[in-house]
Amino acid sequence: MKRTVLISVLFFISLLTYAQKADNKEVKIAQVNLSVNMDCSACEANVKKHLAYTRGVTSVVADHETNTVIIKYRTKRTSVDKLIESLKSINYAASVQKSNCNPDRQRAARSCCTQ
Repeated sequence: MKRTVLISVLFFISLLTYAQKADNKEVKIAQVNLSVNMDCSACEANVKKHLAYTRGVTSVVADHETNTVIIKYRTKRTSVDKLIESLKSINYAASVQKSNCNPDRQRAARSCCTQ
């Protein structure tokens, strides 16, 4: 009887410990809008494919007409600087877009939406 109670108590304690560890592993997803110089749909595909295989990236939406790339990523696995460096490694210049960027205005003046 004592043995059963002891095993039950140990199981309950291990279950609580596991639950606490699960709470500490909250995944934080952030989003960044980058301005990337892309000339055509092939450039867009290259950027999407490369970023899709970058550690921590959960989704990529690219548009070569507005030179915009929207990336959702895990903050514990990567950062904006690492994403920009990743694009530089495949010869694409990238920078963070300003928050009040208007894509129609960006077509007229390519540098309006970069910091």
